Amino acid sequence: MEKEYSYYTVDEFIIAISSLSQSDKKKLLLFGMKYCRDYSLECEGDDLFQEAITRLLSGSRKAAKEIQIVISLYTAMKSVGNARLKSKSQQLRDMSTSIEDNAHSVNNKINTEINDEQNDSLDEFKHQLIMDHFGDDTEILSMIELIGEGVKAKEISDIMFDGDRKRYDTTYKRFMRKRKQIRTEAASV
Repeated sequence: MEKEYSYYTVDEFIIAISSLSQSDKKKLLLFGMKYCRDYSLECEGDDLFQEAITRLLSGSRKAAKEIQIVISLYTAMKSVGNARLKSKSQQLRDMSTSIEDNAHSVNNKINTEINDEQNDSLDEFKHQLIMDHFGDDTEILSMIELIGEGVKAKEISDIMFDGDRKRYDTTYKRFMRKRKQIRTEAASV
């Protein structure tokens, strides 16, 4: 069951504020200072107090007559503080997202350039190694090229040896023996 409230008009609110005792004003200011300190807000306690009054006077927030004016101001101050806290949090998120996006794009660019350079160097080295060891054997060079393109053994056999699987196996074994010899030489270095 909802309770019906009646709200202060601007004139009634001004009269209610002027009736606040000094101790009530001091409690509200102390609450504002504590709230700003606890949540590292870049404002003073009286800024929250003034903003709460401004919101209540402007009509963007209402104060119920059935609730003590101190509690209405306290609630309005907390609302202002939360709004500033959310705003600060959003700014930090936006800033960190921007920094992360920039760092990510720079890292991607650098990594791509490094990987491209490394891949080019590695490809050149592999090509030179293959040519040094298999340059005189055109069958093995053709087989390596087809394997590099992802062609299966049966298809290589059909393409290179007219389906003669024995010739394919012989060539593949020759390639593997030479490869093993290269690995042995590399391990001894």
